[in-house]
Amino acid sequence: MKKPVPLPGQEEVPGAKEKDKKRVKKALVIAVCVFLGALLLALGAELAASLVKKHGEEEAASRRAADESGIFFFEPDYSENIFEDEVYLALDRSIRFGYMGEEILLTAESASRRGGAALLFYKYFECIINGDYAAYPGFFTEEYKKSPYAEIPGEFTMQKLCDIAVKLYDRRMGDDGVIREIYEVRYAIFENNGTFRRDIPSMETRTLVFELVFEEDTPLINSIGRRGNG
Repeated sequence: MKKPVPLPGQEEVPGAKEKDKKRVKKALVIAVCVFLGALLLALGAELAASLVKKHGEEEAASRRAADESGIFFFEPDYSENIFEDEVYLALDRSIRFGYMGEEILLTAESASRRGGAALLFYKYFECIINGDYAAYPGFFTEEYKKSPYAEIPGEFTMQKLCDIAVKLYDRRMGDDGVIREIYEVRYAIFENNGTFRRDIPSMETRTLVFELVFEEDTPLINSIGRRGNG
C-alpha cells in the first residue's frame, strides 16, 4: 500500500516533532515555575501577615501593661535568677543607712551588730531582692496589715534593687510609751516588672516615708507613705 502523498503545505518538516516536544517541555517548566512562584508568594504573604499580627499583639500587650499606670513594665519572669544578670550585678547594690548624722553601709555583719531599724531594713531589702513574698508580710504590724491602705503584694519576682538609701527623719516616744521612728527610703528597680511596685519606672526613684514602731524592742513597719516625686 502506497504512503499517502501530503497535500501542498502539509509536507512534514524534518525535526518538527522534536521541536514540538521541546516547546511542550519548556511550557510545562514555565508553568511549574509560575505555580511554585505563586505558591511561595502566597506563603510569604501569609508568614508576613502572621509576623505583623504577632508584633501587633506584643505591642498591644506592652501598651496594656503601660496603660494601667502610665508606666512601662518589663515582662515578669518568676524563674529568673537575678544574680546571674551581669548588668544588674554591676550596679550599686549597697544599702546606705543614715542614723543620727552617721551613715554606714548595711551588710549582714554591720546590720546584726547595730540591730534595731538597721537590721530590719537589711532583712527587708534582702527579702524583696530574693522575691520572698511569703516572708514579706512579717515585716509589718497587724495594724498596717488590716488597714485598707496596706500595700502588700501577693506574689512578686526577685527584684533588681539598686541605689538604696535609708535615712532617719524623726524619732519620738508616744504617750503610750511606744517608740516611733520615721525614715525616708529611696531605691531604684532595674528592669522593673511591676510585680512589686507599680508607681515607678525602671531606674527611677520616689521617696517613701516609713513609720517604724518598736513592739517589745522589735521594730515593725506600721505605715508606708509617699513624698511626691524624686
